[in-house]
Amino acid sequence: MDQLELYRRSGWTEVLSLRPDWLRETAGDEGPDVVVMALPTADRPSAPR
Repeated sequence: MDQLELYRRSGWTEVLSLRPDWLRETAGDEGPDVVVMALPTADRPSAPR
């Protein structure tokens, strides 16, 4: 199972996925990406995919 699957199943939406330069310099291409997620609310539903 994907590490973020629990969040996705709980309704979280991935907003952005990136690898900052400082992380690439430290961990290389094998390190993790930074994933920004948001939990939609009733007054702000998620955007259609």
